[in-house]
Amino acid sequence: MTCAAAVQSKMRERNRGAAQAVTYRIGINVGEIIVHAGDIFGTCVNVAARIENECEPGGVYLSGSAYEQVKDNIDFAFDDLGERSLKNIERPGRLFALRLASP
Repeated sequence: MTCAAAVQSKMRERNRGAAQAVTYRIGINVGEIIVHAGDIFGTCVNVAARIENECEPGGVYLSGSAYEQVKDNIDFAFDDLGERSLKNIERPGRLFALRLASP
């Protein structure tokens, strides 16, 4: 979480006054992954990619399972975005947005 927030903060700084702004969307999920030939695979990775697609530019969204694992252990605020259907994912999942400092 800290890394994702730092990346977005640095990108906002970089974009101030830049001729061409670059924005990232960060989707975070937890679960088992498969590592093969320097790449990662698995349902967990697919869900994170779908969460990223839902994310607003410059934002960080978490799956409900990721949120449950970090909510009591870090000093960040979150917004509950409710249940969302994610493309090619069988069941809807609850998403949370990391509340980042204003630009």
